[in-house]
Amino acid sequence: MGSLDGNISIGGGQTQVTPTDMAGAYATFAADGIQRDSHFVAKLETADGEVLFDETTPAAKKGEQAFDPDPEENRQISRNVTESMLDVLPGSGLACPSEHSCAGKTGTHQYDQGDVDSEENSQAWMVGYSPQISAAAWVGTGGGEPIRDANGGPIYGSGLPGSIWEKFMTRYLEPLDPEEFSDLSSEQIFGPAQASVADDSSPVPEEPTEPSSSEESTSEESSSPESTTRPSRPNPSHGPPTKSESPTSASESDEEDGDGGWFGGPDEPADDVNGNGNGNGSSDG
Repeated sequence: MGSLDGNISIGGGQTQVTPTDMAGAYATFAADGIQRDSHFVAKLETADGEVLFDETTPAAKKGEQAFDPDPEENRQISRNVTESMLDVLPGSGLACPSEHSCAGKTGTHQYDQGDVDSEENSQAWMVGYSPQISAAAWVGTGGGEPIRDANGGPIYGSGLPGSIWEKFMTRYLEPLDPEEFSDLSSEQIFGPAQASVADDSSPVPEEPTEPSSSEESTSEESSSPESTTRPSRPNPSHGPPTKSESPTSASESDEEDGDGGWFGGPDEPADDVNGNGNGNGSSDG
């Protein structure tokens, strides 16, 4: 068995994936570990009613357990991944419509022409999901050139791609009844402490920590009792859209919604795009 490629990113690295691939992969987490193949067409019939292709049947929608043959263990593994990404959205200044639950991850593909310290990015993306839908947004030129916003700053996944993703998710989810991710008790969280995934916002200088005269502290605490071990994150600035290409792909988690599990959302065209970045893909997590 060959070595695994740790440099997987949208349109770059040794293993290239498309926004459709990413939306489909994250849909597995949205469906509590049930993997279903992505497809653009859910059902195809001839003029006289002969069914040539149908992914809306119960058998087609069943899917497969992705992580473990035991159903509950499979669910817990997937749910732990979701738990680790719940804070990425608020940490990146992104949100789903009120009362809808969402998780996701931003990422960038560094523009690298031999300068490992380059602050330029050639591609950026945001992939996230709710229990009903998974979507991916990608921004790049298709030629591996540096991408910048209207203010001349480098584009990160939490910026323009995040804004595109947020707009799509808002339009898709607002008409739907909110759904929660499945329950996960403290005993089911893997590891001694569940650390959340960091976002890829533009780096800012860290403020010096003021020493306490009364006690020593080894970790920052937030106002939320559920996030005492999670690092704080800066809110990114969202620049106006650039002329960079920015396709959005989505994949329904297809749990019990009866929509056939097709990839896409209402009034939202979906494109599969392969870029040609020259740097290292990173989820910055």
